[in-house]
Amino acid sequence: MNRTTPMWRILLLCLSLLATPLTVASPFSLEKQLSGGKPQAGSLTPAQWQEATGSELRRAQEYQQQLADYPVQQQQILSQLQHPLSASVDQALPLAQQLSLAHNMLGELKSSFEALAERIDWLRGRREEIHRELVLAQEQQRLAEQDGAALSERQAYLNQWRHTLTLEEQVRPKELKLTQLRQRLVKAQILAQEQLIEQLNQQANELRRRQSEQALSGVADTRELADPALAALAEENGQLARQLASVNQTTESLVEQQQQLEQMHRKQQQRLNQVKDQLQWMTPDATFGSSLLKQLWQLERRQQLPLLDQDISRSRVQKFDLEQRQSELEYQLSHKGDKDPRVPLWQAQQALLTQTLNALEQQVVELSRLNQLRHEVTQLEQRLLQLISERLFWLPNAQTLDTHWFTQVLGSITWLATTDRWLELSSAIHADGRWWSLWLVMAVLALVMQDLLRAPYARLRKHHARYVGNVTHDRFNDSFKELVAAIAYSAIIPAPLLAAAWRLQSQVQLPFVHALGAGLMAGVLLIALYWLVYQLSRDDGLFIAHFRRHPPLIQQNIQFFRRLLLTAAPLLVLIRFCQESQVPLLSNSLGRAAFLGLCLLLGHAYWRFIKLVDQYHEYHTRSRPNQHLLERLVWLALVLLPLVAFLLTLRGYYYTAFSVLTQVQLTVLLAIGFMLAHLMVKRWMLIQRRRLAFERAKAKRAEVLAQREKERSEPGGDALDPLEEPQIDLDTISTQSLGLVRSLMILAFILTLLGVWSQTHPAMFSSLDAVVLWTSNEVVGGIEQTLPITLKSVLAGSLILVFTLMTARNLPGMLELVLLQRLELTPGTGFAITTVSRYLVVLVGTIAAFSTLGMAWSKLQWLVAALSVGLGFGLQEIFANFISGLIILFEKPIRIGDTVTIRELTGNVSKIQTRATTIVDWDCKEIIVPNKAFITEQLINWSLSDAITRVTIKVGVARDSDPALVEALLHQAVKETPHALAQPEPEIYFAGFGTHTQDYEIRVYTDEMGKRWPLRHRLHQLIIKKFRESKVELAYPQMEIQLRHRGEPHEGATALIR
Repeated sequence: MNRTTPMWRILLLCLSLLATPLTVASPFSLEKQLSGGKPQAGSLTPAQWQEATGSELRRAQEYQQQLADYPVQQQQILSQLQHPLSASVDQALPLAQQLSLAHNMLGELKSSFEALAERIDWLRGRREEIHRELVLAQEQQRLAEQDGAALSERQAYLNQWRHTLTLEEQVRPKELKLTQLRQRLVKAQILAQEQLIEQLNQQANELRRRQSEQALSGVADTRELADPALAALAEENGQLARQLASVNQTTESLVEQQQQLEQMHRKQQQRLNQVKDQLQWMTPDATFGSSLLKQLWQLERRQQLPLLDQDISRSRVQKFDLEQRQSELEYQLSHKGDKDPRVPLWQAQQALLTQTLNALEQQVVELSRLNQLRHEVTQLEQRLLQLISERLFWLPNAQTLDTHWFTQVLGSITWLATTDRWLELSSAIHADGRWWSLWLVMAVLALVMQDLLRAPYARLRKHHARYVGNVTHDRFNDSFKELVAAIAYSAIIPAPLLAAAWRLQSQVQLPFVHALGAGLMAGVLLIALYWLVYQLSRDDGLFIAHFRRHPPLIQQNIQFFRRLLLTAAPLLVLIRFCQESQVPLLSNSLGRAAFLGLCLLLGHAYWRFIKLVDQYHEYHTRSRPNQHLLERLVWLALVLLPLVAFLLTLRGYYYTAFSVLTQVQLTVLLAIGFMLAHLMVKRWMLIQRRRLAFERAKAKRAEVLAQREKERSEPGGDALDPLEEPQIDLDTISTQSLGLVRSLMILAFILTLLGVWSQTHPAMFSSLDAVVLWTSNEVVGGIEQTLPITLKSVLAGSLILVFTLMTARNLPGMLELVLLQRLELTPGTGFAITTVSRYLVVLVGTIAAFSTLGMAWSKLQWLVAALSVGLGFGLQEIFANFISGLIILFEKPIRIGDTVTIRELTGNVSKIQTRATTIVDWDCKEIIVPNKAFITEQLINWSLSDAITRVTIKVGVARDSDPALVEALLHQAVKETPHALAQPEPEIYFAGFGTHTQDYEIRVYTDEMGKRWPLRHRLHQLIIKKFRESKVELAYPQMEIQLRHRGEPHEGATALIR
């Protein structure tokens, strides 16, 4: 059988070729061109070398000028630091405007401070880059001296470049000092500006207090007014005055919160700078790591400041209501005379409305400022948290284990055994006695509920497992309900335990109680997980009854999990307790000892799991363990990682080891969850496939019965067996569908894992972002920017490309199982949908992968156009066949199963691909015909719209035959032929006379191309039979021969031989 290359692979190859010109044509700096060693001759002209030398000379002159100006600039900044200018604003402006200007100036100073901080970070990193460039310049200069053919201009450039780098090496430390002095100056200006704002806020608060007092004192007493209408107006004025006082009081509180946040922002900024300086200059040791760990704990436990968007919206709504009310009041004042007794109260109300609107406007301003400050403080804390997390991961935070450590462990145990700690727990329970009484009732109810639900839950499991494997009654809902029931039942006992642990953990003011609650929470979660797995592993549970896993293997796993739980749960509780206790000595001694034991236990557990996995493959996959190399490597890594964490903990890298091991266990739990989801989806697909197969079997059975009913009168038919419900094995499912589901599950698992790891430990991903492979220029917001392409980008692009290929390969089977089999489509239509879907997946995935590598569509589109023209000439036949294949798939001039004739070839269409179509001729040979031939050449499709074809047979009889008898006999023969159709009616014509014959032509129709020759065969037999019975003689060629003997007259020498 001939095989053709899938067209989507050719398309992917073409798209990959588009990336090559982008990489080759990307511009590099002159230093990068030189970094590869000896350049090729003629790479740069002498004029270009001279231009580059001039550029380096100008840079050197700038550096020399900076060295000369350094003493003067340093003296100016020091003088400004010694005699700082006081912050001030124009006193003639209104107080609100003065505050706005002061806050604007403070924002500009903070922006300057941030810019200077970024400049300091860049200058610190630039010193290492200068050193590398100096080494490169020296190497290039040495190569140029060894090359006798090197241009003198190139040597001059290298000398100037080295001299410029030497000057820059002298300038950058001095620039760093100046930048740090400028930062100190800006910091002093920020303090002065904050003091000015504080003074202005005090004045504004004093004005607001006086305004509130005047408003409250100016309200008339309603008891002195006899008129009810006037009393109601006075009451409204009183409510407005009280609202004004409340708004002013709230604004004053917002100002105080702003001042507190300003101080917090200043402290966090100072702490961030200190951490940067310490990371830059201090030697990494356990003391420094322990200090960073304390700061990390403080930041993680700090509550996030909520934003004030809802408060701002509420204030604006109040302002809108008062504006509407003020408009109505102005209308009433304009239509009432001055003699109306309500006018003075209305005027007073109008004044109060104006004051309240102004106060609300100021409140919105202060809320916006406070909201912005909270956002800035949150961002600063996130930056500090990320910096500490990234650096602490690579630093030791505890001393290496020695004999003193064992003494600390004994001391920690003694500290835990003291009665003071447990008295704290007892006092916390007594102080919250009402809640614990309710908890005791809830625990008893949970025990009673579990006992009462044990028998109904068993009946429910049996009911859900009753029809598993039955084609007509098996439902996916039974498996889903069983999973939900198992989760609900297994949560009854852990629920009160989790509630108790949560209550203890919420006692933040009591460190021992809080730490004990955190430890119990970890242990209870582990117990809840085991209890859920136990419920799923019952004989009539999900794993055995629904997924058909091997029962002894499942029971063996449960026993191993139980033993693991009894040893791991206490260690996990102790580790979590020591970490949350906020006592470094306890965490580094007793907590570290428990962690060492947990590492050894997990290493042994994973080693034991390898044997269990081998048994699983023996029972379910029917393959040898060495056939799963990748899986065994994963398990080997899981065995080695706890041991690596054990060694890191011994060396003092306790935080690093704990972080890695925690993420590994979280990864394992996520993998178990996704495996359970995969088994559920696999079971759903199995049920759907069995149901569809059963429906097709019933339809085929109905067709057979209908055919038997039609041929009942014919003898020799074999009896059909009665239809039975097939019991299909759980593993009989489409390979492509399972492959696509598995690919999607793996993709979702990887994305979830990356999201979790990037949120909890950004240090593992920041190292990937630090490796810049190349840069790409992109237009963002109308501005061209240089975007770095890092190792993380390459890995992301590779991941997208791999899953694109996996999806494209397995998509047809998934579509056929889930969608296409439910629709009444012809085979050609289904193939067209799957083919186009696969091309779209490849196209979109490839563009997305290239976009992560800096090759966006805006850059590719012109290359696509140019490459399309080139490929149109170079591969025009391939592309012509490709386009013709798409036309065939959509217009359907031929379909799978059609009988066609093209050129001298006739056969059935067995396969339609985008480049060629496969035809099986009558000799069962497979012929590959390019698709272009079906579009450009004459094509006969015998079954395009109607499969009925005409068969023509010519019959000759003797001249003396009776034409009426012959025609009647032919009609009888046609009528008795089984494959001849009654409609259209057969036609028999007396075509004419031959030399010695009467010629007749029979035109008869059949409904299939494959019945043409059986019809001819049977019709010929019947014609011979009818003619013999009626003594009609078939004509055969006649010849008259005259025999003439020598000497005889011509007239008497004639003889007729027939």
